[in-house]
Amino acid sequence: MNQQDANGVSQRGLRIEDGSDLVARNVDVRTTIEKSPAIWVTSSADNVAIVDSTVTARADDAMPAISIRESAGRTSIRQTTVDHETSGGPAIKIKQGSEPAILENVTVVGNAPINGTRSAIQNNRDNSEFRNLKIDHGGESGRRALTNTASNVTIYEGDYVSEENAIVESGTGTLIQSVSAKARSGNAALRITSDAENVTVKDSNFANGINDNSSDGYNGSNNSSEYDSGDENDGNSGDDGGSGDDGGSGDDGSSGDDGSSGDDGSSGDDGGSGGDDGGSGGSDDDDYSDVPDGDLCPKR
Repeated sequence: MNQQDANGVSQRGLRIEDGSDLVARNVDVRTTIEKSPAIWVTSSADNVAIVDSTVTARADDAMPAISIRESAGRTSIRQTTVDHETSGGPAIKIKQGSEPAILENVTVVGNAPINGTRSAIQNNRDNSEFRNLKIDHGGESGRRALTNTASNVTIYEGDYVSEENAIVESGTGTLIQSVSAKARSGNAALRITSDAENVTVKDSNFANGINDNSSDGYNGSNNSSEYDSGDENDGNSGDDGGSGDDGGSGDDGSSGDDGSSGDDGSSGDDGGSGGDDGGSGGSDDDDYSDVPDGDLCPKR
């Protein structure tokens, strides 16, 4: 997808809206247009699944490859590779919404500078789950693999590698279990900010340990400060495979897609150029369904 309409409005590679039980399976979606995410989930799309697919973003603009908007319902991304090479922003941006996002066996690769949201995955949606992901996303020194600002989120298994910190946690009630992570900067792979509360971290390997700034201290057991490079099955090599409209105001606009303000987690905890990881989540939204709860990702 590499065109705009006569009014200069960017097309979306795949726009999912106004329906339920919608599945995109075995698709290859690519974008090279500024302010035009490859996949855009919005406008009352509920129970959406992106499965066994490849999503690529190449643009001279800060933007996500996949954008899950506030108006979207439950959204799942599974067995999918996201290749993100833009001038900034997240590879996957998950805005606040009433239903969770579920990512399972997803691989994210690429590079982007610190321009807008600095994390490969930015999650602002409560009750979301990240299962067995493989994230190796770099760029400038402030890049991160995953930033979470939402409540009751589960990060289970997977391998996370980036620059400043691999994972930045600013949520409440988050469970991080059986995760391997490394920051290429030599910083602690996991940073828990002063906004975080009631965080549990167990059975995980964080290179250079955990930088905990939370007021209540995280609950932890059986964690190591040695990176173990993850599991060879992390990411979309797992085996659970699985069987248009130009938009109006709000949904098609470019504001909020690159996460340029208040998206990435707490200011004042990084001590650097922070402040773009903010906790409120701004106005983005995205969504999916069709993933079993329970066995694969234990809850507390």
